[in-house]
Amino acid sequence: MSLNQIIQQDPTLQRELTDVLLRFRRNPVAVLCDIAEMYLHVEIAPKDRSYFRFLWRDMQTNRVPDIYECSRVTFGVNCSPFLTQLVTQEHAKKFADEFPAAADN
Repeated sequence: MSLNQIIQQDPTLQRELTDVLLRFRRNPVAVLCDIAEMYLHVEIAPKDRSYFRFLWRDMQTNRVPDIYECSRVTFGVNCSPFLTQLVTQEHAKKFADEFPAAADN
């Protein structure tokens, strides 16, 4: 059993697809974006990096594996979608006065 199998997934913070599609009907123009490598832009706190550790032996089963720790959120971890959406929403709130149009979700 791995940590990823038992880690709490947390609720989905993304909007439901039906809500997104209905919002397209309100305005004549829709703007959307895809944040490139979004997960890799979110840093894991140093105290939590030991939980994002992996071993690497490069297919050499007779040697002791190298130990690596991720410093960024990675794709495939159960909690990654929640963490990245939470960080995005918190930044939108934090900079709402400076960038009101961008913060409006």
